[in-house]
Amino acid sequence: MYFRRLNIKEYNKMAILSKIRERSVFLIVIIGLALFAFVASPSDIMKFFDSSKINAIGEVNGEDLSREEFAIQVEAYKANYGGNVSQTQAMNAVWENMVSEQIFKTQLETSGIVIGEQDVWQAIISLPAIQDSPIFKNEAGLFSEDKVKEYIVNLKESAEVGDNAAWLEWLRTEKSIRTNLERTTYSNLVSIGLGATLKEGERAYQFSNMKITGQFVQVPFTSIEDSKIAVSDEEILKYIKKREKEFKTEALRDIKYVKFDIKASKEDEASLRDELTYLLTDREEYNAASKSTEFVEGFRSTSTPIEYVNKYSDSKYSDKFIFKSDLNGSFVDTLFSLPVGSIYGPYTDGISLKVSKIIEKKEVPSVNASHILISFTGAERANPAFARTKEEAQAKANELLALAKTAGTDFGSLAMANSEDGSAQSGGNLGWFKEGDMVPEFNDFVFKNGKGSIGLVETIFGFHIIKIEDTKSETGIKVASLSRKVLPSEATENIIFENAETFASQLAEGKDFTTIATEKKYEVVTANDLKGLDEFVVGLNSQRQIVIWAFEKDSKVGSTKRFDIDQGYVVTVVTGITPAGLAPVSKVADRVKPILIKEKKAALIKEKMVGSSLEEIAKATSTNVKLASLITQESPLLQGVGYEPAVVGTMASAKIGKVVNGIIGNQGVYAVSVTTREVPSALPNYELNRKNVLKQLQSRGGQLYNALKEATDIKDYRTNVY
Repeated sequence: MYFRRLNIKEYNKMAILSKIRERSVFLIVIIGLALFAFVASPSDIMKFFDSSKINAIGEVNGEDLSREEFAIQVEAYKANYGGNVSQTQAMNAVWENMVSEQIFKTQLETSGIVIGEQDVWQAIISLPAIQDSPIFKNEAGLFSEDKVKEYIVNLKESAEVGDNAAWLEWLRTEKSIRTNLERTTYSNLVSIGLGATLKEGERAYQFSNMKITGQFVQVPFTSIEDSKIAVSDEEILKYIKKREKEFKTEALRDIKYVKFDIKASKEDEASLRDELTYLLTDREEYNAASKSTEFVEGFRSTSTPIEYVNKYSDSKYSDKFIFKSDLNGSFVDTLFSLPVGSIYGPYTDGISLKVSKIIEKKEVPSVNASHILISFTGAERANPAFARTKEEAQAKANELLALAKTAGTDFGSLAMANSEDGSAQSGGNLGWFKEGDMVPEFNDFVFKNGKGSIGLVETIFGFHIIKIEDTKSETGIKVASLSRKVLPSEATENIIFENAETFASQLAEGKDFTTIATEKKYEVVTANDLKGLDEFVVGLNSQRQIVIWAFEKDSKVGSTKRFDIDQGYVVTVVTGITPAGLAPVSKVADRVKPILIKEKKAALIKEKMVGSSLEEIAKATSTNVKLASLITQESPLLQGVGYEPAVVGTMASAKIGKVVNGIIGNQGVYAVSVTTREVPSALPNYELNRKNVLKQLQSRGGQLYNALKEATDIKDYRTNVY
């Protein structure tokens, strides 16, 4: 084999290439960073290297909330509710929980309070569900702390060999208990710190019982028409700037849309009617199997309507009696008036067209009954909290049966106190039901005995003390129905898609949304003030995709897009973008304008209210002097006017006989003069009043979290992920 000798230059080149190959990944990163630095701003570069926020879903007072933990909790929340909550609902619930958990954790740390493992353990073993569970009781039937520890050890060992579902659930439960303990501890500390003095109790007593009598003049705001008061945008802006905290808003989007529903046309429905009408009559049809034309009975004349339905209908025959209460439509009375063998239809029933034949008709009995369920260990759906043997359950059921049969016993109250199923909340009442709706033993008792009968039966669920509240019968019919779902044809679906796509294309060309919608007579729906984490769009229910699009960086006023939705399409346009910060005048004008109108009216009215007496003021304003008799601050109602706490509060402190003018109330501007103030008799002790004041203070504990949250610096990054 021939080898060529390399010279020094060639050798060096080969060595360099070898080194490049060895460091290829490193070089790619360096080149990528160089390109990024070329196009990025300094702030973007700093953000890129600030990896501390990559795994954060938000911040609470500078403390990161783990994105990974957030995602795990969201999935656990959804699983816990069995798919009955949306992604956004789960996300919002978990976010609120994580934020509140961090807020209370911070407060406890600041207060120097530590919730230790022993505190959590004591909280766990004190739970009624733990204390009462049979699996945590020893041979003597007493609660055993060791049994709980043994249970936890078994869960952990199962997790180590792969079966970790129960262990993870236990960890979540333990964490939830810790969180609740932290919140309860902090809330209790705040409650303990609240206090009220005897002097405050005395003031509260005076506040509630002092009766004030006097006179007043009211010039209502309605005496000046709103149309005569001008309020400019500048005045509204000045007002909200002074109250920035009150009028702060998060980022918002306004959109308009047209919805194109994929639904059957009149032609589609007519075609289905023709199909059903065709099936009614005798006919000849070609049989591909026998390669011959055969006679086929029509539904009207067939002697086997049930088999006919099962062969030709969209839905199979149901061998059950139906009742008027089961149906909804103009056809119901006619259908139930027909004799057996009659044909009715085609008619519309919900989303289907039907032709029905009456198969059977009779009076069907119904029963309204109440019961008391006493379960036992091993019974179907037995509650572990009521652990007892079958013999013990039967003994208790016999005792309750005797009580139920005792004259004067209220069966409903007895059921509420003793029944071990959900019906206990309604006094054991199960409502009206028909034969066959209940398990056999229960069914036999209620349909073989009369109204008022009380008895005991055993079923798979336990022992039932049953009372028959009432009986009745109603007409039931069995029908064989040929049905066709009224669905859009392919041609109809194509037309609807073309309409939506054409509309979207015209908008993309720059044509005006409202103009085209008006020309085409499309219904335009407005959805304003969408938030970045919203899920629902008015009129569309859950449409997270539209909200995400409206908040994308490339979306601006005038941006349009067509979306595919369930059974249709939506063509939408962005009509407004509100950045986070002070709300724009257009968003708060309806809220602020009435306030400013009221202020301007008050100023104009005050100028007219001249005079040194109520009579002079009334004459100057063309009003009357009115009487305010025995009013209190606790119930500040002026006769003939309504709720006016500011006016009554002034009267509570004004000098007797002195006219106080220019009081701005809820309904107008007032002048008042107090005639008498009946001060309540002094009490020997105001301890009860003090306790009431303290109770009122402590009842506001629910406001604690909102106050803490408002004072917390919270940053939300969820819109970057979801």
